Amino acid sequence: MVMGCEKGRRKLVEEVRTLRSKLARLEPVEFKANPVEQMSAEQEIKSLAKFPSENPNPVLRVSRDGTIIYANEASSALLREWGCQIGQRLPENWCKVVSDVFGSGSGTEVEVEYEHGVLSLTFEPVEDFNYVNIYALDITERKQAEQALQESEIRFRELFESMSSGVAVYEAINDGEDFVFKDMNRAGERIEKINRAEIIGKKVTEVFPGVKKLGLFEVFQRVWRTGKPEYHPCSFYEDERIFQWVENHVYKLPSGEIVAVYDDVTGRKQAEEKLTDYYSKLKA
Repeated sequence: MVMGCEKGRRKLVEEVRTLRSKLARLEPVEFKANPVEQMSAEQEIKSLAKFPSENPNPVLRVSRDGTIIYANEASSALLREWGCQIGQRLPENWCKVVSDVFGSGSGTEVEVEYEHGVLSLTFEPVEDFNYVNIYALDITERKQAEQALQESEIRFRELFESMSSGVAVYEAINDGEDFVFKDMNRAGERIEKINRAEIIGKKVTEVFPGVKKLGLFEVFQRVWRTGKPEYHPCSFYEDERIFQWVENHVYKLPSGEIVAVYDDVTGRKQAEEKLTDYYSKLKA
């Protein structure tokens, strides 16, 4: 949706520039000498003249001092927001934008809220004629989508950090030859006795050198290649830093990253072993 709005805005600006260029190239025609050319030129001029008024988006033209020279019907809500009309000057802050555009000699884009939502305004200077064309594109849906995405990310982060299970996010490198840490939640830091800031960007084989012996590395590779989630049952992990019994659920995200959701089940495993030992002694 975001890219669609941006492409639409660029297309609108390009179309107007093309039409303006066509107008500039139109030459006087000897109408009596060539009535066919006369009719063609008149039709093209009429078509070009109707373009701004037929545009469903606001289109305005203002002079160098900010006076509104033209505004199509779609601009009415925007003009109400600004409290002005054709023949009057824009509010001072917008007059400054017009002045800055003339000063720089290049266009600029500004977002503005109005009664129906949010508009992206493109200011295009036409220095030869001392005016600025303003083309507006409604980006309300895009802004709403961005807001929804931001809220979704906040909810995800809250869930991510509040989980009792450890969660680690990895990105494949060298066509799945290894995986680097992209993120880890607080539970993961607690389980692994590590600070996530120290491992982000590092290879899993460097941070956990026993991961291949554990058998989890092969699971990472399969999940990354197939996209099918896998469960890696309770297994014993050890290196020079830590030792623990862990079980993992591994998934692949739409982004291509893989996620391991895991639990330290050392306590449970030790309890099971003690229980097994206890029953063995009873039988003896």
